[in-house]
Amino acid sequence: MEEIIEREISVDEYIAGFPGFRNAEACMEACRECPNFGRTWACPPFDFDVMERISRYRRLRLVACTARLADGTDFGSFDTIRPLRDKMDRRILEIERACGDALACAFGGYCRRCSSCARPQGLPCRHPEAVRPALEAYGFDVCRTLERLFGITLEWTSPGHTPTRLTLLGGVFYNP
Repeated sequence: MEEIIEREISVDEYIAGFPGFRNAEACMEACRECPNFGRTWACPPFDFDVMERISRYRRLRLVACTARLADGTDFGSFDTIRPLRDKMDRRILEIERACGDALACAFGGYCRRCSSCARPQGLPCRHPEAVRPALEAYGFDVCRTLERLFGITLEWTSPGHTPTRLTLLGGVFYNP
């Protein structure tokens, strides 16, 4: 069973609320461990100031998408993630279009526009209007966000444990 849950929060509260949802240092440390770090235009390091980009917006609509996983599901398979990712991406882009002056954060690790990113070749993005970095790429703590605003605890794989639920999170910064 799949579910889409949405929450609203002011950008100021999301950035500076106690405890804040932004933990840029921890997120950057995790990003550096990822093989996509600096290899896609959807991943840090960015050629712009993240705080400057997001602080011009007043509201954030967060979208959590969850799906129960059947026993034996290959949690790490993109085929497992793709259907939920497709639903989340559609909803995020729908909200972004409806809001007008908006910035979507959804596409963690890569952008779906190109089959291969131009960044490893030192080239500019072919479609900068289509790149939507993830909230964690902008330094936001997705685990804390899901726990405090949605009541969802992320499940992680570990030896002998396969998660029973897959959860994705995205959002749209906008001005009402």
